[in-house]
Amino acid sequence: MLVRYKSEAAAKRRQSAVATVNAEGRAIPMQVERFSASDVVDGLRLAHVAPEDTLNAIAALKAQPDVIYAEPNYILHADKTPNDPQFGQQYGWLKISAPQAWDITTGSSNVIVGLIDQGIDINHSDLQPNIYTNPAPGSLPPITGDLHGYSFVDNSGTIPPEDHATHVAGTIGAVGNNNRGVAGLNWNVKLMSLRFLDGNGNGSDSDAIRACTYAKQMKDLWVSSGGTQGANIRALNNSYGGGGFSQAFLDAINALNQSGILFVASAGNEGGFPDADSDAFPHYPSGYKAPNVVALVATDSSDALASFSSFGAQSATIGAPGVNILSTTTKTIVGPDFTDGDGNTYSFFSGTSMASPHATGTAALLSASPGGLGGLRGLVHVRSILGNIGVIVMPNQVSISVAHEAFTETGALKDERKAKQVA
Repeated sequence: MLVRYKSEAAAKRRQSAVATVNAEGRAIPMQVERFSASDVVDGLRLAHVAPEDTLNAIAALKAQPDVIYAEPNYILHADKTPNDPQFGQQYGWLKISAPQAWDITTGSSNVIVGLIDQGIDINHSDLQPNIYTNPAPGSLPPITGDLHGYSFVDNSGTIPPEDHATHVAGTIGAVGNNNRGVAGLNWNVKLMSLRFLDGNGNGSDSDAIRACTYAKQMKDLWVSSGGTQGANIRALNNSYGGGGFSQAFLDAINALNQSGILFVASAGNEGGFPDADSDAFPHYPSGYKAPNVVALVATDSSDALASFSSFGAQSATIGAPGVNILSTTTKTIVGPDFTDGDGNTYSFFSGTSMASPHATGTAALLSASPGGLGGLRGLVHVRSILGNIGVIVMPNQVSISVAHEAFTETGALKDERKAKQVA
């Protein structure tokens, strides 16, 4: 702790091998020592107590008549700014204050995010270290070969590289600070490819439901096996939509909720059309009324609602950057915006599909934060946090423009801050 006494004489009286300070009816051993700053600030001393006694000791010192102030001796860290060459093109990370969040955590390889989408390019060098690998493929018969996920389009463990899912994956979890390409919101995470959209971006409700079912079963297996099988899936990103209401799909989402899996979905790109209001014209799956669903509209670099974005005062209440988002794409894309020395590409895409992975990535970071946020209770907490932070972008809508604020809402962070105080 840092303690300033009202005079040098008072400080010297307290300075001894072992002093005590009384708090809550008990004596706390405390060592007070002079240090170089004492030469320029009269009465300033370093005081040491056991870490668990820090806050009580500070309170007791503040109550003493010869003390001007007492405060924690905080541990400071350099703000984490990744060295990825295209980081400066990723305005979204500054909008959601990702660098401040990275001072707390840059993610965890123990957290798995599933992408219900097209196929992720699992060999993209900015993604490959963060691609999920199944410790026990074939654990859910009749599915076999599910090493990095599964393609429900053709019932195969072979995942073809496709641009939409690869772009979404990069936003959530491109490796950060590797001096390559871009930085994902999670520098460390595991990305599972759950392919139900074909190369043209089309897929059926039934295959999306199969993907949800697989994710739930893998999470349940991870729990029941003590982590030796299955996968610790914390969130699913769903950047797609269309069709009408399906009770079977809603049932599948509710089943995911029972396994503590967040379902993050894009709100649709109907801006400027009569059906842009998703309250009047529901967009699915983002419009399903389930406690684990988070629906994302797209905002631009000024935090305004994107012109193409759907919206809904009740059904789509969270916004995230979705205009000109730079992320990973496949080697076969036509006209990429950047290409690295290995032929890996990076491109700017726009859409609510690009907004939703900002929220999915934030949920993954929260899951990786000190203390973690696991199980149903953690899911409710994450859903609540995502729904209550940010800045207004239109009536009843907020933008997750301060991702690190999510951490300040959690007891996990508060405990971490206490841990970083030194006596």
